[in-house]
Amino acid sequence: MGYTYVIRHGVTAWNASGRLQGEADVPLSESGRSQAFRIAQGVRHLNLDHLYCSPLSRAVETARIIRQLHPGLTHSTDDRLSEMKFGRFSGKTLDEIGGEAPGLLDSRALDQWSFRWPGGENYEDVQCRVTDFLQAHPLTHAIASGDQLIVAHETSNVVMIGTLLGSERYEIVQYGQPNTVIYRIRDQEVEHLDIENHSEGWIAGMVIKNKYHSGSVRW
Repeated sequence: MGYTYVIRHGVTAWNASGRLQGEADVPLSESGRSQAFRIAQGVRHLNLDHLYCSPLSRAVETARIIRQLHPGLTHSTDDRLSEMKFGRFSGKTLDEIGGEAPGLLDSRALDQWSFRWPGGENYEDVQCRVTDFLQAHPLTHAIASGDQLIVAHETSNVVMIGTLLGSERYEIVQYGQPNTVIYRIRDQEVEHLDIENHSEGWIAGMVIKNKYHSGSVRW
């Protein structure tokens, strides 16, 4: 059985300014392209069977940079890997949301899993579609000779991994994935590697938001 590697797209200008992206199709920044190239270097020696990708351009461009070092790698996009939808608040910062909709973020803090963004999604909605993806592509069962690679987004990725691990909801909402962190999963065990701190090697477990040493710009 091979590994499933789960990668988040490189950083965007909206990431850097703290804007919720969600379904907005924001391209990589120059820094994001540099990150994507370093991620590609980090997985260049893998024996990859297939690459699955979100259809949003920041993920597609990250995947394209990876594929430059894996010529001939088969790949496909899948809408079920898209990021959580933020509805009418896509493109807003948390400060802007607090000013436009007083009390909304307090409601979210009470039950982050079930809170649905107006016109958008909640964690359960994301879990439904990534579970549907996993049922169509049973990545942890009877994988062929090589490894699988998924390129998508922070929330969709951590919900998918948490679902594979059987994590509780309160655990999943604490998981994060900085743009420079690669996850790999096999036999319901997960490890992460930070390409910015390559010497640390693979570390068991998930990254917890707000406890990661270099921070995590979300969404």
